[in-house]
Amino acid sequence: FKSGWSSLGTGVRNIFKGLWKDLKKFARDGMNDVIDLINGGINAVDAVIHTFGGKKKTIADLHHVHFAEGTGMFSGSRNPITRPTMAMLNDGSDSPQTGNKEMVMLPNGDSGIVQGRNTKMLLPAGSEVLSASETAM
Repeated sequence: FKSGWSSLGTGVRNIFKGLWKDLKKFARDGMNDVIDLINGGINAVDAVIHTFGGKKKTIADLHHVHFAEGTGMFSGSRNPITRPTMAMLNDGSDSPQTGNKEMVMLPNGDSGIVQGRNTKMLLPAGSEVLSASETAM
């Protein structure tokens, strides 16, 4: 009887993990479509500026949205953040036993576990984020 409830719980959890993953993909794709439209407008403005003697590329394109999952502290390939980045922390569901809390390591050596769910934080270049699973290790 107990194993049946456990299997049911695992099944429900996997359904919600899949739904969350799909929702993030839909959100990312939608935002990237908007960014592509904006970049099209930027390119049109650049063309006008270039027509009147300006540089061919005056206004930088916007970057596509990427949802990170930590910076790979324990994956064998560390990827510190390369430019100031607005990060959404504690937004995953990979470590419910820890409250899905992630750790941030700043380039000055300070580190800490982020409090709150879906916490926004501006991270400086050189920062690293441990996913909740890595933080739990």
